[in-house]
Amino acid sequence: MGAHRTTGGRSKGGTIIVWDDLDSLRLNRGQGDLVTSKYLPSLQKHLGLVFHRFLSDGRVKIKVDAVDADTGTTGMPNLIYPMDPFSYPRSGSREYPKVFEINMPGLPTLALEAHVWPSNSNDLGYKLGGGKVAERQGFYFYRNDRLIQAGGWNRWHESDSEPHTSLARVKVNLSADFDSTFRLNVQKSKLDVPPVFIEVLDSVTKDGKSFLRYFKDADAVYRKGKAEKTAKKTVVPGSGGMPPKRIPLPMLELKTF
Repeated sequence: MGAHRTTGGRSKGGTIIVWDDLDSLRLNRGQGDLVTSKYLPSLQKHLGLVFHRFLSDGRVKIKVDAVDADTGTTGMPNLIYPMDPFSYPRSGSREYPKVFEINMPGLPTLALEAHVWPSNSNDLGYKLGGGKVAERQGFYFYRNDRLIQAGGWNRWHESDSEPHTSLARVKVNLSADFDSTFRLNVQKSKLDVPPVFIEVLDSVTKDGKSFLRYFKDADAVYRKGKAEKTAKKTVVPGSGGMPPKRIPLPMLELKTF
């Protein structure tokens, strides 16, 4: 339902969305804290990811809160922050990002923007709120700036969670021309790529590199980063590495009586 309020002579408009009587969320009296401790954090992550483009450029602001239906008590509204899956400070490879273009019969050219994250990253955009980060590799399909699919290779690769290719993410912006072909549902929350999309991926190239080569390049960056991380081991003093640190003893002043 719509909401409108006036503060200090200036009007501010917005939209309030109320979710109640949820079938999958049945709580007994006095279990309100369970919502704020368990369910709200998951909701915040989901909204921050799906609408990250809108949140990043300031088009919208989203806050979430829980209200006790019996007492009307509310908590502190939580502001949703954007989680951009492509927000790395530097690319993991100088050759990427690279845009591959694929052509399917009866459809416009579709651009696939291939990215490689830097290895060993702890960035929020890489972790995306926690969980198994390797499951975040794959295609990121957008429709009107809303993220529809966050990762997964849609049957192009046998595994959606192979650790060695976890740095590979591909950005795909779908226009209305692709709605029926990619079976985008009415809620704009799910899609199913057509077989022809998978078929042409193996033959598409850019600057002499195939899409499969990109996949292998991401694998190589991961393996190199892992090897470098393993090599950075601590040297134990006195074990043949660095000499043991000498600790100076306090000087004693002797006096003659």
